[in-house]
Amino acid sequence: MAKKTTKSEVVEEEIIETTEEEILVENRAILTDAVAPETTEESVEETVDPEPIPEPEVRHSFSFKHPKRDLVFIPGTGGNFFATMIYHKMQHQYVGNMEYNPKINEYSVSQNMSQLLINGDSRNNVCGAIRSIPLRLERMRDYIVKLQEVRNTNEFDWMVDDMNTILSVAHRLTVNDLHYIAFSDFLISKNNDNFTLQQELEVMGPNNVGEFYDNLHDLFYHHLNAHSFPYMTDICHVPYHVNTFKPKGMPITNYSYGVIVAHEQILYTTTLMKTKHLLRKKSIKDDDVSTIRGFIEKHLNSEFAAYEFINEGIIQEMYTTNAANKNYATLFFYRDMIIEQNEDYWAKFYEFYGFKEYFWLNKSLIMDTVAEYHQKNIELMLNFCTKREIEFMIDPMKRIRGLK
Repeated sequence: MAKKTTKSEVVEEEIIETTEEEILVENRAILTDAVAPETTEESVEETVDPEPIPEPEVRHSFSFKHPKRDLVFIPGTGGNFFATMIYHKMQHQYVGNMEYNPKINEYSVSQNMSQLLINGDSRNNVCGAIRSIPLRLERMRDYIVKLQEVRNTNEFDWMVDDMNTILSVAHRLTVNDLHYIAFSDFLISKNNDNFTLQQELEVMGPNNVGEFYDNLHDLFYHHLNAHSFPYMTDICHVPYHVNTFKPKGMPITNYSYGVIVAHEQILYTTTLMKTKHLLRKKSIKDDDVSTIRGFIEKHLNSEFAAYEFINEGIIQEMYTTNAANKNYATLFFYRDMIIEQNEDYWAKFYEFYGFKEYFWLNKSLIMDTVAEYHQKNIELMLNFCTKREIEFMIDPMKRIRGLK
């Protein structure tokens, strides 16, 4: 028989059920508060995800917008004469930037010649690059100031002044404000025997060196293009990629250079350079003559001394000009070009710099100029040495090998 439920028990069950429901609601509210705390108008804050920190850009190459073909040579190998021959077609347009001294048969070409030929499109692009990030030019200026301090010189103050002028109007820079900054002058003269590339790297630090020359490339050299010439051509003793510390193995596009190589004739070209330096003097003393005669006789009287000088000179020349770099370098040997006056090599030379047709139309005039240049050099050297000595220096390996 079922148990009869009393009225009091029914009321108790209702109370229990109600209490359980209330507890569940209360617990749910507590749980919700814990997960999503109560917010008010005063405490609402917009949550913004932080911007990701960009990874530093890894550089894989350098480029030039327009083809660049430089002329590289060590002092004494007639580099200015070769430069004049490149500009042969344009000489009448640039009188004053190319000069000739008949007393010493010496040609000279302004190192900033290429900077004078930069066209308007190049200048516009340079202006745009500077306006975009003026800080890069500012850091370049600071680098040159510091470089002068460590070298104890002020020879580049003119460049610092020009850079300060540009920086003063950097954000609204126009072509009219952009005086050419002859970085070619800077690159060819910033290093010498007393301050080498290695010393620059050591005293300035690899990071500062890398930043400066990256900025130099990106702001200026990347954009440069010359009017009147097929290629942008700088005249230098050290190739652009070496002189601006480009990492080995990193490709540079639209870039190559011709090297005037003295090679076995380096004893001859060195003596010729000493001769011209001596003849520049207003008065030549006996000691000056004794010095150059001592240099000649030392190597003429000893095959071993001659071989040592030539061998060390060849190694240094190849290192300085990076002539073994087949990716960029095209070699033009002094013997082929000046001593033997080989037409085929001169044709190759003019073709390399974009004037092949001009060479063949003016071959006789060009080759006569080369022959005259060489003959006058011989005449200068005869002031201090004999014809027999000159012949030995022109072909020293024949004598060294015992072939009189």
